Amino acid sequence: MYLKPFVAVIIGLTATSVASAANYRVDNQVWGYYNMDGTVSGSLLGSQPFNINRQLDGAYDYTSGNTAGSVPVAAAFNRIFTGDATLGAGDINKSAYAQTDWGFNHAGVKTDGFSKVDKTVVAYPQILGTSDLSNPITINTSTNTYSYATSRWEELYQISGGAGTGTAHIAMQVDGFLDGTSINNDNAQIYYSLSTFNGTQILGLSANTYNNTYTDNVYDPVTDTYNSVVVSSQSWSEQIFQNGIWSYLSGTGALNIEKLTLQGDYTFTYGDPLYLNSYLQTSVYGNGESNFINTVTMESFVLPENAAVYALSGANPAAYNIAFSGNGVGTVCGTLDCVNNGGNGGGGPAAVPVPTSIWLFGSALVGLLGVNRRQLRKN
Repeated sequence: MYLKPFVAVIIGLTATSVASAANYRVDNQVWGYYNMDGTVSGSLLGSQPFNINRQLDGAYDYTSGNTAGSVPVAAAFNRIFTGDATLGAGDINKSAYAQTDWGFNHAGVKTDGFSKVDKTVVAYPQILGTSDLSNPITINTSTNTYSYATSRWEELYQISGGAGTGTAHIAMQVDGFLDGTSINNDNAQIYYSLSTFNGTQILGLSANTYNNTYTDNVYDPVTDTYNSVVVSSQSWSEQIFQNGIWSYLSGTGALNIEKLTLQGDYTFTYGDPLYLNSYLQTSVYGNGESNFINTVTMESFVLPENAAVYALSGANPAAYNIAFSGNGVGTVCGTLDCVNNGGNGGGGPAAVPVPTSIWLFGSALVGLLGVNRRQLRKN
């Protein structure tokens, strides 16, 4: 089973005016399962799928917040997932962690001890107390395990001090590593996106590890023969979106991402709220580790000179490392009145209400997270 990166959706915000725009949304989510799927087939039954997840294990944790200026506690689990030896499933160790603060995301997952087991058992139905050897039943089972952790913050900025449009330059620093351990067809993944309300992507990073397995003929000088040997090695691919373009990298072994700075520009309109959604997901299928804890950090948020900016969540503006270009002069406001007055205490533009559509869009999508969760469990 291969699961696409979990989609970041807007949920829970229902404010309809600047007064209620002090609400924010920060959430953390961790989820993992360990199960066995199978099929039963035979001439009398046809082929029927079944799932015996109830005999194995799963875990989930979710935290969120909507109080101005504060953040929720981390979502996490760290435990042994119990298997069933009679089914070919042993115990595994699994952990997941996600925590978000203003200006940074961190999330990590790890699984070890998992053995990929595919079993085929042939049985015979009992008819009148004896086995019907002419109608064999074939039972195929397969163990699977998957985990993910997500971290996301959303922010609305009110920007004044100019007319028409301006350009914000945003830089995010990413640190972490992926290791899929090169067995069991294991893989580890990271997905990161910084986007706006209308879906415009400013920055992006997507990477995964995967296995290359092939059979090689190795010469044995003792026997003077060639022996077939199965060789498995790990490779990685990485896709980066910055400055409006995608770039692609690849290599072998585990992937170590160290102090990678992603940079991009976004055009905004003075007086209109600028919405940013910073979303990180890490995941592991099989054994492996995807560790991006304390890693995705807003390095700088540079606005035009002489601008004034206010974070509508009420969060500490220093968390976003706000700066100004050109002469470096500008105002980081601590109140909405400040930014509405252009940062100079008066004479600025009138207050512009936050569009109701931004908040109502989130309210309409409040159920999507649960829908995706149920789909993941079914898959």
